[in-house]
Amino acid sequence: MVWILNISHDITWLSIGPQATDTTTLIPFLKDMQEHLSFKYQKIVADAGYESEENYLYIEKNEQLAFIKPANYEISKTRKYQNDIGRIENMEYDTEADCYTCKNGKRLTVTGVKKEKTKTGYQREKTLYSCEDCSGCPYKSECIKGNNCKTPLEERTKHLQVSKRFNDYRQKDLERILSGRLSTSDEPEYPGRRFFWGTETGHGVPTLSKQRDTECTGRKCTVSYGT
Repeated sequence: MVWILNISHDITWLSIGPQATDTTTLIPFLKDMQEHLSFKYQKIVADAGYESEENYLYIEKNEQLAFIKPANYEISKTRKYQNDIGRIENMEYDTEADCYTCKNGKRLTVTGVKKEKTKTGYQREKTLYSCEDCSGCPYKSECIKGNNCKTPLEERTKHLQVSKRFNDYRQKDLERILSGRLSTSDEPEYPGRRFFWGTETGHGVPTLSKQRDTECTGRKCTVSYGT
């Protein structure tokens, strides 16, 4: 895959890599630029396809700020999503007890921790939750999905898998986007210079393209890619 960074139709950066998905593209591209440029962009803005725990963590450790559109941002505004009682986002969470409460008033408590390794080798940790009692629940068919399970619905229990680190990154990221910090120009070393893997829409959420604001001209930097 080839990624081309250009300003006013002039190619200013090009990167070639084997990555087949957007998620695994961001870090190699940022590393490549940092190795060759004399400065570092402070604000990294990306469209939803680039959201991952690994990308959030890399940007944070690189002392940069992430403005990545959450992958669930658009769908989370729909009535269907907001009324889905089986979604973790629609359950009440008790931070002190570290448990969720479902529509039927039952608690989903921690039952374990699972570690996973992504295709890039990144290890993430997910906390496992299970409902204390799903028997006789009148909302079970709405809450527990998955028609391919061989276990009868009446015998099934609600389970959740949660990456606390990812959820924390996503929440802080969304707060930054909606706070208007994306439009500030207070970079200490390079005032007014920002690197965008997206441009702001009317809703304050980035879309896929690249833009670079400079102190003097405010020129736009766009990105194209191909195989």
